[in-house]
Amino acid sequence: MFLSFPLLAQEETRTLTVRHIEDEINIDGILDEAVWETAGVADDFWQFFPTDSVRAKLPKEVKMLYDDHTIYVGITAETTGEVVVANLRRDFGGATNDNVSLMFDTYSDGSNAFLFGVTPYGVQRDVLVSGGGETYNTAWYLKWQAESKMYDDHYVVELAIPLTSIKFKEGEDTWKFRPYRWGIQANEQSTWIRVPQNQLFSNMAFMGDLVFEDPLGKSRTPFAVMPYINALADKDYEFLPKEGETLASRPLIEILREGRQPGVSLLLATQQPGKIHTDVMTQSDTVISHRLTAKMDVEALGLLMQSYMRKGLAAELDVLPRVKGAGIIFDDQNEKMYPMRVRPRFTWHGGESPSAIREIKRKFEL
Repeated sequence: MFLSFPLLAQEETRTLTVRHIEDEINIDGILDEAVWETAGVADDFWQFFPTDSVRAKLPKEVKMLYDDHTIYVGITAETTGEVVVANLRRDFGGATNDNVSLMFDTYSDGSNAFLFGVTPYGVQRDVLVSGGGETYNTAWYLKWQAESKMYDDHYVVELAIPLTSIKFKEGEDTWKFRPYRWGIQANEQSTWIRVPQNQLFSNMAFMGDLVFEDPLGKSRTPFAVMPYINALADKDYEFLPKEGETLASRPLIEILREGRQPGVSLLLATQQPGKIHTDVMTQSDTVISHRLTAKMDVEALGLLMQSYMRKGLAAELDVLPRVKGAGIIFDDQNEKMYPMRVRPRFTWHGGESPSAIREIKRKFEL
């Protein structure tokens, strides 16, 4: 009797060496500094999907440098000419947006990691990974830079990650590391370290080595004061018009995109969502909408369309009860929708507009 068993061999560990530099790097999405030519490169990615046994069909490379304070990453990723980006919010969903993500296991324990991801448009996500790659915590937030440039057949992303953003052992010179990519348009998932399809794409058992040219200094915990400020605006189409620009447009759009960083939240109210800037919809985590009838307004709210809106926006609005105050809440942070109803407003003035002039009623008899 002859018995045959498949032989499972451990993949050879891949290593990316990171040079220590003194040069200044301008984070602009253009890798034009000469020092980038000396950087180590992670390339020759493996497919994870649709198959895990061949090299990725879309080439990409990840370069890395560092100085005493910052890790610099330069990413070049070829495309099919188009990319898919479902929204422009920070902490986007990795499975619904073209992106390249970097996992840093700074203690090489195979359990916890810091993840930094970026889309072709430079939208960022930062995540605490735990459970060996099973759990993602998107509530973690850091201040780091990412700029991108789009071209006909590829995009370039440049990152600057402060060393104060992450914890590590003093004097350490090696971390576990793995970059991977979601190519939605090309229907391909790829990874620097080969991962079998019967494992999670984020499984931290499959990591390479990130070797620093010089040992790292002492890890420092950043300290920042973030005051929480709430801003309220009514008739926001007057401040953030869909076409044209007002004096308030750029500052408000900046708050929409980066408000969480300094601790600023923005509450906007409008009766005409079709007339407001598209960033108001795409950057909003929570939207409360009553029944809409105008096609322009329904299409504007449709910018929120996500995978959890199975029936489409129009269908969700149509099933609302025909009562005053009926509406729907879009909770994009948790990817859920809730029907709701605002109770009738009972006030002493009956909903009438207040007046500072006392009205005197006189009775005339004929």
